[in-house]
Amino acid sequence: MTNYKETSLWRASFSNENEMCNRLKVAFDSFREKAGLLANEIYKDQPSLTVHDLTHLDALWIMGSLITGDGFEITPTEGFVLGGAFLVHDLAMTISAFPKGRDEFKKLPQWDDTIFTVLKKNKGYANYELNQADINLRIEEETMQILLRDLHAIKAKELCCKSSG
Repeated sequence: MTNYKETSLWRASFSNENEMCNRLKVAFDSFREKAGLLANEIYKDQPSLTVHDLTHLDALWIMGSLITGDGFEITPTEGFVLGGAFLVHDLAMTISAFPKGRDEFKKLPQWDDTIFTVLKKNKGYANYELNQADINLRIEEETMQILLRDLHAIKAKELCCKSSG
């Protein structure tokens, strides 16, 4: 099965053909399309991770169906919320989810601690104050990848409140 709309969990969520259910399906399709744009950016910033594009997000319907089994009862609204959680859970694994990009990251309170840890690991860094001359693009990339993984769940929550405007 490759189509998430063929899963038992999707069918249980959206099998009704009433107006509300149809509106939720259309809204979900739009939500999924927009989430896919951001999900496609994850590989650029996290090349060492497994696939995190729409195929990963869609696979959660399959996994959910395996867990719940046939006969699971779920309302269209609950299905929409669950599907939305599937869509946003990893979207902040890319710098594209942060409006100010790298500048935003470098101002995070965790930046200096994380970059220090990366320097210590890669260069045996023992200085207690960061020296900008020791920080190259590779060190920054690794720091960013660590922080994206650490902060993505918090940022994903924020993404739910953003307008696509």
